[in-house]
Amino acid sequence: MAFCFLCGALVACDRSDARPAQATSCSSDKSEPRVWVADDMERHASTGQRFPRPPSLDNAVWKPGGTVRLFGLPGETLGLQVVVRAGSARLNSVTVDVDPGRGARWLSDRGTVSRFVPFELPLSRRSGGVTPGESLGWERGLEPPLDSLGKSLPEPLIPIEVLANKGLYPIDIPSEQLRVVWIDLQIPTCGVTPGEYSATLRVASGGRQLDEIFVLLQVGSGVLPYRASPTMLYFDPKELIDRTGSPSSVAAYLQLVHRHQLSSIYPIVSVNDVDRFSQALDGRLFTRAAEYGGPGEGVGADVVALGAYGSLGEPSPAHLAQLDAILRRLERLGITDRPGRTDVFLYAVDEACESSLPRQWRLALAQSASPRLSSLRVAQSCDLPPQQQPVDLVLLPSSHYSPGDADRAKAHAKHVWIYNGALPYSGTFLSDAPLASMRINPWIQARFGIERWFYWESTFYNDDNPGGHGPFDPFATAETFHNRAGDHANGDGVLVYPGRQPGFASNDWGFDGVIASERLKAWRRGIQDVGYVRLAATVDPERTSAITALVVGRALDRAKAGAFPPFIGYPERFERARRLLFDIIQSGTSRLPKEAPRECAPRVDP
Repeated sequence: MAFCFLCGALVACDRSDARPAQATSCSSDKSEPRVWVADDMERHASTGQRFPRPPSLDNAVWKPGGTVRLFGLPGETLGLQVVVRAGSARLNSVTVDVDPGRGARWLSDRGTVSRFVPFELPLSRRSGGVTPGESLGWERGLEPPLDSLGKSLPEPLIPIEVLANKGLYPIDIPSEQLRVVWIDLQIPTCGVTPGEYSATLRVASGGRQLDEIFVLLQVGSGVLPYRASPTMLYFDPKELIDRTGSPSSVAAYLQLVHRHQLSSIYPIVSVNDVDRFSQALDGRLFTRAAEYGGPGEGVGADVVALGAYGSLGEPSPAHLAQLDAILRRLERLGITDRPGRTDVFLYAVDEACESSLPRQWRLALAQSASPRLSSLRVAQSCDLPPQQQPVDLVLLPSSHYSPGDADRAKAHAKHVWIYNGALPYSGTFLSDAPLASMRINPWIQARFGIERWFYWESTFYNDDNPGGHGPFDPFATAETFHNRAGDHANGDGVLVYPGRQPGFASNDWGFDGVIASERLKAWRRGIQDVGYVRLAATVDPERTSAITALVVGRALDRAKAGAFPPFIGYPERFERARRLLFDIIQSGTSRLPKEAPRECAPRVDP
């Protein structure tokens, strides 16, 4: 028995003429397997009740019986999902491969196409707190729907090479369950000319073909800007090494985050810290010599936080001398504070508006004889209005960010950034929310001219804050954060997962790298969207601004209390807007920034 594709379903075929044995309608027989393709804005749980007609069948990239249609720019990574659902019989040894067509041989380059299988985390309860229906990620009454995912949450994306090494790929699919293969397709910035390229998605079980779906990719003119939406993402190298037992996991983390167009910060309190991270700071870690392949090749740090979270304490003479030495060493790497381009600052204190440390630091630095110290900016995270904060750089939660206040602060030489996120003011970073919640934040950032978006942590494998539960296995639960106020949150502080964890052998994947989450990729998708906004604005600024405003709707202090923001439940608006921006860009290619020709570097696995 073979299987053929008809009307979005796999049906039994007669091998003699490859025609369906039964093809009376487009409603598939529940007893037969099924394959469909979705974009990167959905989650699919293995036991999700999406049969016989998954809601995702009509989506932004594919319709039943049709071709997967993609478009993108050099420097962009596109994500899509191939979903395979078994019928009444179990499917064994399922594989999903990408076969490039003629003229698209670059798709077979190592690292250009990457495949992952989502790992499902146990979801015992929704994020919440003392007040029913409220959490750190949303106000009361705004708990977002989870699309009938049930008791599990697909989140870590395990590379198929890692699964194969553990004997878990090809995939076995129990009857009436589904599995997903997530595909990242990276369009290089070199060696690819504008035009249409074809490929085929081939799905097989036990070596026998289940389905083939054609892919048509339109590559446009214009190179996508790298880090179009500036960010700041913290991680703790000690926490990562303690968990993995491997110092090399730090470089793997930095390369993974860089590939996703995010900017890392980490503890820098001494010259030794600068030396330790020098290759990441000056960009050498992101070159072919360091086995890096992907966007931002050779690009160094655009943000450096000294004494993150107030770790330097008070401005003693010893600490001032320490800071001066750090700044001198950064200068040797070509890194100085250039607000809006490369941000170097002292992080005086975190979420302690009553603290006197910011004033102490500003006074001590201003009185210093060192020009490096006297010009160093002081920052704090605090929810008071910017004008009331005695710092140069204000980090505000999204629930307290007012574009009007930020503009007034800028007029007085203050800079105002945003951190974390909560509905309805912005998207939330919690994992039990739609992926669109991560994608919208860069759009909000572009719409209101927010200089940088900060997320507090990405490797929070030890829930050690007051009220926390201590070290935990991030593959064994979706719940990652607790505090003494009674809050509990899914995914908070965890955007990447450890590839190795000897202390939790049942979920030790046996490699020294780190594993991306679906939310990390959704954040990247939003950052890339803003690359479209920036390019389109050089061609038609008025129309680009109107499109951006329509996607964002009400946000920040303009958000409508008690109402879901428009991106919740309507992820298709992103792709419609992205297509409009793409067309604007293609209509004015002569006005796009000119990129110098680049030699193609050998690609490496992400």
